[in-house]
Amino acid sequence: MDLIFDPLMQYGALGLFCLFLISQFILQNKKIDKQNEKFTKSLEDLRKSHLEREEALRAEYHAQNNLLRTENENIKQNHAEIFAQFRSHVTNAHGHHKEQMGKLRTAIQLVLDEDRNWRQEEKLRMVKRGELV
Repeated sequence: MDLIFDPLMQYGALGLFCLFLISQFILQNKKIDKQNEKFTKSLEDLRKSHLEREEALRAEYHAQNNLLRTENENIKQNHAEIFAQFRSHVTNAHGHHKEQMGKLRTAIQLVLDEDRNWRQEEKLRMVKRGELV
């Protein structure tokens, strides 16, 4: 340090002014370094805060997504059960309808057979009475 101060002291007021400027430069650099450190720290804190909020939002998004996925699967399962029940009802109704149609067909066939028998018997009676030649 003496190597710097001794020559500057020989210049008198100009040397003192140079010492003042050097000290101001050093102090300003220290001040700028402190401000830079504060800024860097606040920027880092802001980045951490942002990352924490982002992670919280991601967690909430994933939770909601999983909830919606579960609800969707439940709805699909409920629809599948409802459609299976509907299909069963339709199949049963179709079977019942077929059964009823079979009974109706049998009843109609019996009525037609009875009618045919009655007509034949009527013709035979008419022939016996001589009404039909």
